[in-house]
Amino acid sequence: MFAHNWFVCVVAAIEFIMSNSKGYVVRQRVLDKCLHSIRGYSTAEMMDACNFALQKRGYRKITASNTVRDDLLEIENAYGVTIEKVLSGRNIRYRYKDASFSIYSSPLTDKDLDRLQELLNDLESFQGRPQFEWLDDISERLHSTLGQSSADEKFIVEFDENKQLKGREFFEPLFNAIKNQQALNISYKSFKRDEEVSYTIHPYFLKQYNKRWFLFARSHGYKTLTNFSLDRIVCMSQASIPYEQNEGDFDFKAFFKDIVGVSIPRDGDVVPVRIWVSNELYPYIATKPIHHTQTLVSEEETGKIIEINVIPNYELKRELLSHCESVKVLSPPELQKELIKKIEKNLENYQ
Repeated sequence: MFAHNWFVCVVAAIEFIMSNSKGYVVRQRVLDKCLHSIRGYSTAEMMDACNFALQKRGYRKITASNTVRDDLLEIENAYGVTIEKVLSGRNIRYRYKDASFSIYSSPLTDKDLDRLQELLNDLESFQGRPQFEWLDDISERLHSTLGQSSADEKFIVEFDENKQLKGREFFEPLFNAIKNQQALNISYKSFKRDEEVSYTIHPYFLKQYNKRWFLFARSHGYKTLTNFSLDRIVCMSQASIPYEQNEGDFDFKAFFKDIVGVSIPRDGDVVPVRIWVSNELYPYIATKPIHHTQTLVSEEETGKIIEINVIPNYELKRELLSHCESVKVLSPPELQKELIKKIEKNLENYQ
């Protein structure tokens, strides 16, 4: 049997890893408190209480009372507890028949154990990643408690990542610097320079693209944002100057919505980009769009024409060139000409 504190720890881990079940876990906690009350709660009251907790944690509200009723049925079936109905005027209130019962004071069920085993498989994929070193110890203890060695577990899921990528050691100090609002001194060696360059920066955001991590920060004394690839950082230390907030209520999600990748040209504008895609490649492009604005414009005998609305940048050009023989940029003409030059330059390498 698991102790109460083990269950709480595991629920917290489930909330973190299994994003699809986050809302349910929050609702289950709220409903358990409501049902534990001698007074009892109506479905409308429980729905309001759930939505208050969901909104507080940034999750989507529930809009149908049937969701609450389904959750109550799930609690009954999963924990073998009776939820009784109590008539109060015209309202029906719900509460545990056994007033001493609580989900979080009961031992885990067989279904819980199965879910825990699935969770452990997911936890293994996070081990060794920056900010998740603590999972190594927790995973071993959970395996031990379940009576199974982690070496005996068959893996059926694997995340695609480059464990040899340089700069992984900088993720945690950068993460903490952003969280604690700490200015930094970094030495940086870009691909375009042979020598290191020193910067004093105010870090704001970390983003992963194409299995590489990028830091978005502002160099001290400048107003524009710069992205730094973590694998090009040589060393870093805390700066003695005060941290400066990013100007305005900056929304990084909006910041990236008009581009592919992480590079934003300073004078770039959003333009419609039309691309011919071969019939052989189109199924891949359709299921993994180049950009979220991608639409199918027309169909031809040899391929499809799609359109995206983006700021043409380095990553978009690389993506298009990677499918060189299966795509053709139709417009804008400036982007088409630039890609033709790159292809011609590449052909020279084969002559």
